[in-house]
Amino acid sequence: MSRKKKVLSEEEIDELVTEQAEDETAWDKPVRVQRSQARALTLSVAGKAIVVENNFQRVGALNNTQVGRDFEEAARLFFAKTNIPLQSGFSEKVGYRIKKSHKFDLGSKKPPILVECKSYTWTSGGNSPSAKIRGLNEVMLLFSLAPKRYRKILFVLKHMRKDVSLVAHYIKTQGHLIGPGIEIWEFDLEKKHGEQVFP
Repeated sequence: MSRKKKVLSEEEIDELVTEQAEDETAWDKPVRVQRSQARALTLSVAGKAIVVENNFQRVGALNNTQVGRDFEEAARLFFAKTNIPLQSGFSEKVGYRIKKSHKFDLGSKKPPILVECKSYTWTSGGNSPSAKIRGLNEVMLLFSLAPKRYRKILFVLKHMRKDVSLVAHYIKTQGHLIGPGIEIWEFDLEKKHGEQVFP
């Protein structure tokens, strides 16, 4: 005859875990899991399988961090070809009364240049990418707090939806936040061509 296991309530489970928290013998070894690449998630809703893509992962990319680093390197090489050597992870103090060090994607003391790189793309659903717009607005804030002696460049991936690039959309909708002396450059990754689009 088999015994049925007692089903514990949430409170009983919490109590048991709390009692055993410091007892190393009560726990199995931790399991480490690494996902090699982004995958779709399949959910079953009302008996139907629904595939949900990871909307926050660039299609075909191992991870978004690497996409950003690769784009920064493309920007560094672009400026190097124009005889402007830039350093990755360039630190400079920003702020009004209280100054705090910030690492810009690229920069140089001589000539004084600060560059922030954004490899943003339009959303797959065609909506206005509000989180990306906020990210670009944050760059505008950082540039406004940086020392005035620096040339400030926002270097953005050229990504089109219909006939409008993401950066053109940003300038149209958020242009009032772009401070004086800030340049916006658009970079076509396939053609390795960059051009200043603002001012």
